Amino acid sequence: MDSSSSVTVTQREQMMVEQRVFQIYRLFADMPPTSQSFMLELQRDSHIEYLANGLRGLGSSFCVLDAMTQTGGMVVVRDGVYSFLRQMKQPNGGFRMHDGGEVDVRACYTAISVS
Repeated sequence: MDSSSSVTVTQREQMMVEQRVFQIYRLFADMPPTSQSFMLELQRDSHIEYLANGLRGLGSSFCVLDAMTQTGGMVVVRDGVYSFLRQMKQPNGGFRMHDGGEVDVRACYTAISVS
């Protein structure tokens, strides 16, 4: 059995995204500083629009959690989540969502959200 058969669909898709991001980073690194500044501004606007569109589709429970986080209502829960995420942090800097789970962007997003 070759090693690629033990890779999950999610892991394979994550690797494809990472490869694409590294291509973009390389392209960006080769640009003159003035072009980099211009590209960052354009990409920032696109990113904000993408996030705003994606967040509109979230259920009300996500909105409540976000509102509680903003008002400090989740301080105790946040401490527990922070402790848990420290345990889930991987040596490469990624995070798992649960013991033995895959390292993926959901866990990284959660870690960033509660930090």
